[in-house]
Amino acid sequence: MNQDLKTALKLGAQNVLGVIARDRDYLPYWSMEFDDNGDVFSHMGWTCHNLGRWWDAVTRLEQVLPDFVVPPDVEAGMLNNAYRYFNQPDGLAFQPFEDPAWPQELELHSLREWALLLLALIRHRNSHWAKEAAHRMGETLERIFTEPEVLPEPGSGDTYQYWKISELEYFKVVKGEPKFNHGYPMNTFGRVLGPLCWLYEETKDEVLLRLANRFAEILYRDVFMPDGTVKDITPYCHMHSSCGTVQSLIVYGQVTKQRKYIERAAVAFEKYLMPYVKRSGFCNHAIFAYDAGDPASTCDMALIARWLVDEGCEQFADYPEHLLRSRVFAAQITEPFNPPLRAWEGKCGNDTSEILNQRCIGGFNIHLAAHGRKGNTTDVTCACMHALTDLYSNTVRHSATGLEIFLHFDFESDDLKMKVSYEEEACVRFVMKKTNAVKIRIPKWAEVLEITADGKPIETTAMGIWTRLGKLEEGTAVCVRYSLPEDTFDETLRNGETYTFKVRGDEVLGIKPNDCPRPFYPTLE
Repeated sequence: MNQDLKTALKLGAQNVLGVIARDRDYLPYWSMEFDDNGDVFSHMGWTCHNLGRWWDAVTRLEQVLPDFVVPPDVEAGMLNNAYRYFNQPDGLAFQPFEDPAWPQELELHSLREWALLLLALIRHRNSHWAKEAAHRMGETLERIFTEPEVLPEPGSGDTYQYWKISELEYFKVVKGEPKFNHGYPMNTFGRVLGPLCWLYEETKDEVLLRLANRFAEILYRDVFMPDGTVKDITPYCHMHSSCGTVQSLIVYGQVTKQRKYIERAAVAFEKYLMPYVKRSGFCNHAIFAYDAGDPASTCDMALIARWLVDEGCEQFADYPEHLLRSRVFAAQITEPFNPPLRAWEGKCGNDTSEILNQRCIGGFNIHLAAHGRKGNTTDVTCACMHALTDLYSNTVRHSATGLEIFLHFDFESDDLKMKVSYEEEACVRFVMKKTNAVKIRIPKWAEVLEITADGKPIETTAMGIWTRLGKLEEGTAVCVRYSLPEDTFDETLRNGETYTFKVRGDEVLGIKPNDCPRPFYPTLE
């Protein structure tokens, strides 16, 4: 199999444009709902959350796919939605009362998405409005954030004890406690910390930095312990938010130049997060709850590993490509289903069966079968694009000593053109466009079979995770071949279900038993 990262991005780019409902104020659909017979309809919902997801995804995709363009009417419609949702007394993008797409519920889980929306418009649309909105949002959060004198016991249900939510104008209209069990630290201020730091870098707004300082101190002191254990206040632990909080600690450490936060994040990643990700790449959407696989969290784990490698944690170097090849590519919808989807009678609006089939391509979802039931949920697809665009940008990158080939996927830049095959063995071929020193990561489990330049063997030296190929002249054609050992292993889920996997290198060749419909992998005979 030759799975490819750029192809995954192109498919995702098609999807994030396809989920915009032009006949519903240009809002993004929440998901496509399937039944086991192939009937499907597009479901609206939680648009205040997906506005930020969408803007973050499309502006990141623009940076890595030169041909990707947001249609003018979609751009205008989604800009209008951003203005409309933020135009509320609190300066937070809660679900507007005039919008029937989703119930009016007070939730601070979407803080990260709102910050990412404003960041996208500042970075990539030079929006003065977004800078003002970020300041207003920061002022509101600074006003309502508080530290309780005594932290409640885990599972107490008092999940919003860090927030004086009764002071929000939205609360006074909703008149009731938040309906989302999303108020605990990692699911609110933990996951927004990183985007706040990025907003501060763009705006130099001291309100945002003050908030970031408070959030980071609490996470370091009260949530993430030196031994890698985590203290939180709810039994519902959202894996994607846990990953987002660990990412945030890294970003805060980088922006404020405080190494201790990066070191604490590395410990949390290895001791807290990694045990929840199986060898196949499967991880649960809710760590302590039901078995429902989450490809967005798998993407998060690959991204965190890459960041930590850059911070000197080379033990994680093989992890990003392993997760992409074993799980992420397999979870994406890459072609129309056979038999094709059928419009669910009475529940599709103006969507025809043809439109529904086209819209599903490129999507990801939280899958309720461990290794099957592919679907299309905007929230998940956009979160995957957040990570995959970063990883693609770091396939080949510049370092102080030359070029680093970090991931083995097809890639082209001003420096080289690379083509990768991944069959009985791995073969990484590239041609230099400019003279430069080159080093390449070869998986530590692999046996190097051959390294040649213009057909002749070359001497190499090892340097940590890297194999140094030396200085290569413009026009040099290089081939790096290494083994892909096969293995068979079992995985057992919390519910007792056991699956047998056959793998070659990082790719899954087959699984037994298989999950249907819409399975990830071939059935292992």
